[in-house]
Amino acid sequence: MSSFNEMRFGNRTYDLKHLSPFMLGIKFGGNSYTVLIRFSCHCFTEGFDADRHDDQAICECRDCLRRMERRTFSVARHQLSLQLPEL
Repeated sequence: MSSFNEMRFGNRTYDLKHLSPFMLGIKFGGNSYTVLIRFSCHCFTEGFDADRHDDQAICECRDCLRRMERRTFSVARHQLSLQLPEL
């Protein structure tokens, strides 16, 4: 299960603990279910583009299919990710 603690980018450290996996109980159609909520690095990174990004900004992440993917930290995505657990 993926769990993120923090990411250092530039001179700042960004907290990622809000993206820790959690269980959510739901009721639907008279049945109760427990759903595992997990977040990927896509919540705080974007695809790496050599024309736009510095090589030092690269982070290698495993996607849902366990493939390695080159991505870079995104301040905008990180800010949006802060809302995800509440959604």
